[in-house]
Amino acid sequence: MTAYDKIKEHLRFHAYKKGQYKGDAPVDRRGKAQFRVADRGDHMAVRFHNTDIFKVYPDGKLTVDCNGWVNSMTTKTQLGVAARMFLPYRLSIYNKVVMGISQTTCNGYAYYDGITFDALGNLLTKPKTFQAKRINKAESKEFMDGIKTSGFKDMFPLLYATAPLEEVEWSEGHMNSPDLTDTNHAENWVNVVQKAKRDRRWSGIYPNNVLRWVERDDAKGAWSRIMKEYKRFMYDTIATEVTHTDQL
Repeated sequence: MTAYDKIKEHLRFHAYKKGQYKGDAPVDRRGKAQFRVADRGDHMAVRFHNTDIFKVYPDGKLTVDCNGWVNSMTTKTQLGVAARMFLPYRLSIYNKVVMGISQTTCNGYAYYDGITFDALGNLLTKPKTFQAKRINKAESKEFMDGIKTSGFKDMFPLLYATAPLEEVEWSEGHMNSPDLTDTNHAENWVNVVQKAKRDRRWSGIYPNNVLRWVERDDAKGAWSRIMKEYKRFMYDTIATEVTHTDQL
C-alpha cells in the first residue's frame, strides 16, 4: 500500500463528520485538529497548523514543505509521527553538524522546503549542496604574524608558567579581549593566559569539599584554547559540492 493509499484509507475511517474541519481527519488524536490529513483532489496532504507539511500523490511521490518551520521542535515531531504512520520507508529529518555547521538533513540530503521523493524514497528534485565552515586563511595568517611580531608568541611559555591560579586584578583600561598583536595591551596578556590556564573544581570530600582554582591541563591545551577564542570570528561559510552526508 502506498502512502497515498494509507492516507486515503485513514481519512475514510477517521474523517470529521461535522465542524470546521469536516471532511478532514486527525492524524493521531481527534482533539488535535491542528494536525490532520486532507484530500486535495490530485494529492493527499498531512497538515500541521497552516501548512501542508506532506503532499502525497497517487504514484507515491512525496513532497515535504514546512514553510520555513522545519527547525521548530513541534514541526519535527509531527513530521516523524506522520512519516511513521503513512510512509513505506524511513524519513529522517534532523539537524546534524556537517563540515562545522549545524544543518538540517533529510535522509542524508540537505533539507529544503519542496524536497521531493518517489514511492521508494529516492530523491526526485535537485539536491541542495551543504555549506562548510572554513578558516579565513588570510585573516588567520595576519593574526599569527601579528602575535609573533608583538612578542606574545615568544612570551607565552613564561606567561603560562607565571600566571597565578588565584584572582588577578585587571589593569585599568583593559579590553574584554586584549589585543595580542598590540604591545600596548601587553600588561593584560597574563590575564588572557590565566583564563585559559585554570579551571574551578571541587576539592575534598563532602561535606568539606570546596571550590578551588586548579591548572586545567598544560601549556599546549591553554594555547589551543586561546587560539580558538581569538580565531572564532575568522571563519567563512562557503558553498560546497557535497549533496549527501555519505560523501563526507
